[in-house]
Amino acid sequence: MSATTLAPPLDGLRYEVVHAIDETEDYTEGESRRLTDDIAEANVITSRVSGEENLHKVILDIDFPAKLVPSSTDGHFHLYIDKAIHWEAYVDLLGAMADAGLVEEGYVSASLERGHTAARLPWVKKSDGPRPICVGCRKRPHEFSTYRYMVAEDGYADADEAVRRNEGTYNRENGHFWCDGCYIRAGQPLGVAQ
Repeated sequence: MSATTLAPPLDGLRYEVVHAIDETEDYTEGESRRLTDDIAEANVITSRVSGEENLHKVILDIDFPAKLVPSSTDGHFHLYIDKAIHWEAYVDLLGAMADAGLVEEGYVSASLERGHTAARLPWVKKSDGPRPICVGCRKRPHEFSTYRYMVAEDGYADADEAVRRNEGTYNRENGHFWCDGCYIRAGQPLGVAQ
């Protein structure tokens, strides 16, 4: 194959020619390895960034099932690794990943506080607009039994979606709406909540 038809998994990395790639299992075949920039000649991609002395991109050989699932945010992903580890080891891993800039510090802090990591299920998408809030009592939709009922009975993804699709007073520009109680107390104003 020519180099023009080969597409590496990540761009901008150095390649390597390993002469005894199928004959050794201990990863120490130093004298039989040679760096190259020619993808057509290579049989290994390295973590080394081309033209940089001390920069690497993460490449791991994981010997158990793993999945990389697209997040609801374009260009973001959730990594699932099917290997159980003790919480203490997981905390160390999360800290190292945050230190390396691979995950956000806030994600790690929130995970440590709740005692687990979490990711949105693949079919649960982020909303397209501001989160709804009642202009009268400042409560969110999940705080009202009406909208929680709609989630359970009508199949909405969450209470926010129930408000967005059903609440006649919902203002799509700022996320404001009137809950039933506040709407009645305000004299049932016409139009969307400001």
